Amino acid sequence: MSRAHMKKRLAFGFPIVLVASAVLIGVMSQAAPQGKPAETEDARHQGVLKGKNLILITLDTTRADHITCYGGPQGLTPNIDALAADGTLFLKAYSQTNVTNPSHTAILTGLRAIDSRIFNNQTTFTWVSPDADTLGLAFQRAGYRTAGFPATPHLSNEPECLGMTGFDHYPNVPKGGGFDARQIVDNTIEWIKSESDKPFFAWVHFFDPHMKYWPPEEYRNQFYPKDKDPTSGDGPPLEQNDDFKRSPEIVTDQFGKVRDLTYPPALYQGEVRYTDEEVGRLIKFLKGAGLYENTGIVLVADHGESLGDHNVYYDHYGLFEASMHIPCLMRFPGLPGGNKVTDFVTHVDLAPTISHLYGLTFRQRLASMHGVNLTPTLFRETNSKLAVRPATVHEDAYNRQVMVRKGPWKLIQMIEGPKYEWADVLLFNVEEDPQEKTNLAESKPEVVADLSQYIKNWLKVGKVSLRNPKPDDPKDRAKQEEAIKNLVAIGYAEAGEGADEENAAAKPPPFAVNEYKDFLFKLDLKLTSDQKKRIEKVIDDAKTNLRKANAAKDAAEAKKIRTQMRLDVADVLTDEQNLKVNEAITLELLKRKDGE
Repeated sequence: MSRAHMKKRLAFGFPIVLVASAVLIGVMSQAAPQGKPAETEDARHQGVLKGKNLILITLDTTRADHITCYGGPQGLTPNIDALAADGTLFLKAYSQTNVTNPSHTAILTGLRAIDSRIFNNQTTFTWVSPDADTLGLAFQRAGYRTAGFPATPHLSNEPECLGMTGFDHYPNVPKGGGFDARQIVDNTIEWIKSESDKPFFAWVHFFDPHMKYWPPEEYRNQFYPKDKDPTSGDGPPLEQNDDFKRSPEIVTDQFGKVRDLTYPPALYQGEVRYTDEEVGRLIKFLKGAGLYENTGIVLVADHGESLGDHNVYYDHYGLFEASMHIPCLMRFPGLPGGNKVTDFVTHVDLAPTISHLYGLTFRQRLASMHGVNLTPTLFRETNSKLAVRPATVHEDAYNRQVMVRKGPWKLIQMIEGPKYEWADVLLFNVEEDPQEKTNLAESKPEVVADLSQYIKNWLKVGKVSLRNPKPDDPKDRAKQEEAIKNLVAIGYAEAGEGADEENAAAKPPPFAVNEYKDFLFKLDLKLTSDQKKRIEKVIDDAKTNLRKANAAKDAAEAKKIRTQMRLDVADVLTDEQNLKVNEAITLELLKRKDGE
């Protein structure tokens, strides 16, 4: 991380201002097949794939238990299975969130949602610090040509969409629509063929398993008889189910009349099968073009999907395994194949691993990322950093939950009332109860107490609302409203979302300029006389400029002045002093909230 970037984050309290929706994985090591210990883990194998190509495949809305090599239906995903057999399969991979944009941001940056400030599908990458780095930017600096192939509008490069940085080629996606798997693979192959003198990095996104489930006809008929009517039968239609009524409108419109509950999962299987077929076509092209042995492939889902699990119908709400346990595999030329790893891993591990293997330089240094470099694991060597580590994962704030995964145990803590009738504390032994049917919270209070320690600090600021960060600039608000309209069109949001004040994001602590100096000088920062003079000048200048902005009734300019003041003060302080200020601001914010 650059010093400027660190200063900026410290000035606004990003590292310490915690959020209310998260998953915390306390990892217990269940090691992969062990060879000789890594001699120096941080340096070993660094840059071993320098100059090789990389394809990052992200599968939207894909459950781990619908991939055959994860125990899914036989023959459902033969191409993904073959790729896994040629590389390393991570059996206990968990999503950073159950929402597309923050999950993809974590994959492409190595940053958690509390670091990137991408909390939902209405947030754009322009809201992230301009110093934030991405895999695309890092590959560009290394001389690669880069391309992103998103399949859904809210991941594309339109101003109101995510707009991930670092891609030479980043096609927009039609609003209210998208590209299916066949189009995505066609576009990717065409781009790869277009130039051959430079190595490439391509992010390839498949949206097909996402609602609305409607694969090509041959895949629909493969898992549900063509001549069978899903609206007939003795059972009541889904539209009479109160839990089903909570599903997005695109789901209730498609399946409201359905009586046969095997029908929607059959269509979902068809989508997964179709996606696998197109993944296979891409790999077949690489082999035929002589590129496979010179190309690394990482395949990971952004989150899973609930198919009626826990009364969540055809959506990815909540922190249950259906939505959070995901497929993740890596296949790199020259690295061992046939690996099956049982350590917990998550999205934020991918960027540090890829950066290490390809010898990339990240502006946010690997040490500042919360993920683990998995390179030793890929080489079947001891990875001491996987032995015990806390890893944070966020969930979309409409439910505001915290989850801890440790050993066989999984704790889900509700911060505010859930949309569904779930208990406030849920404890499952996932190894014995993979469907999470039996809540052991009352019978295992000692386990709850142990796991609760991992989320203690998160709960201190559990009142912070993250759902729809609300821009102050009218242009930004208009962009957000446009984004919500697009999301409604594909079933990701309901009309009217983002309008209420509760949906405002956590913002920098509300200290007026007049009180900021007194607040700083009361802290035990051991300021030098020169630092005090510089801070006083920064704040005095801000006061003068604020008076002018207020006289002109220019709220946007006033906000810029307050923002710049905090940045300038942070630049005067050392990193250690900034950390102390950041912590003090967090505590003061808590006091003010408690007094509300």
